[in-house]
Amino acid sequence: MLFLPENEIHELGLLYVNYELLLKGNRTIYLGQNLPLDNLKCFFDYQEDLCFITSLTVKPYNSKIEDYFNQVESLLENSKHEFIAVGRRTSLLKAKDYKSNISFFNSIADILKVI
Repeated sequence: MLFLPENEIHELGLLYVNYELLLKGNRTIYLGQNLPLDNLKCFFDYQEDLCFITSLTVKPYNSKIEDYFNQVESLLENSKHEFIAVGRRTSLLKAKDYKSNISFFNSIADILKVI
């Protein structure tokens, strides 16, 4: 499941990741822009091991990024879901250790190496 956080408008890179995933035979759901984190919960009942991918270019702002990922961790708690974040904003969090399955990538090129 690919999506952009609220107020993030840089969609092109995420669309390209979606294209590459489809090209490799993966099933994807492109949720689009401006998705509040709470909306991801509605998918939890459909499958127990989902992978969420988001791109963080300008949002959330530096002062809010840690809060955002604390919310992500709360959302993923006691689940087998995976959360992948790509973009400049992820460099602010690499040293933080999360208990949930959260991965950070600096660029689209980095994420394409592992998918």
